[in-house]
Amino acid sequence: MLKRLGVLGLGVLLAAAFLAACSRTPFERYNRNISEIRDNVFTGSADGMRIEVVSGRREEPFAIDGRPGETVPFTVVTITPTERRPAFSYRVEMNGAQFSGNFLPHPYLDTFSADIAASTSDRQIRVVITGEGFERVFELTSIVTDEMIGAERALEIALDRLGNSLSAFYQSRRLGAEIYIRLVSNPITQADTFYWYVAFVTTDDQTFAVLIEPVSGEILAVRE
Repeated sequence: MLKRLGVLGLGVLLAAAFLAACSRTPFERYNRNISEIRDNVFTGSADGMRIEVVSGRREEPFAIDGRPGETVPFTVVTITPTERRPAFSYRVEMNGAQFSGNFLPHPYLDTFSADIAASTSDRQIRVVITGEGFERVFELTSIVTDEMIGAERALEIALDRLGNSLSAFYQSRRLGAEIYIRLVSNPITQADTFYWYVAFVTTDDQTFAVLIEPVSGEILAVRE
């Protein structure tokens, strides 16, 4: 009798574990595969300077190699000035706090960037850029709106579309790839139009990806 009860108890536990696994969302099931989520973006321009601020979580150290690692919060501020200065500094007000530091010039482009070890879900932030005899103040509003789908829904859409292509990369029901979920600007025009880009990079350096319209959820382009 005790043996039968033990077997029955084990069966109940296994069934509960199976139901728990099935009830998880795709975002929860694939969370350990995610190497980057870039889900908050701010852009602006004034008096000869363009600014872009992106925020989220990303792998540290960052490497696009198909092998996901531990992620950390980040915010990257990038400026494109038309007036050159020996150096630029920043002050960012977000999360009810203030972050400050210096920009580093890009080795090839006419841009300067700064990394902040924090992320923000704020819809409005303030950025002050200073240089030698120079100051610009940006009051920025996130490009994210309530009408847009979020990162979780974008991942679901991508998995539905790329499921067949990714099926060969599972081992023991675990996907052998890292996932990038990013809000990206239009790569063709200069307009600040953003889309969800969801990419799966496998350990053998294959990339499967979709570009998604952020309000309708329509897939605009596929790579497979």
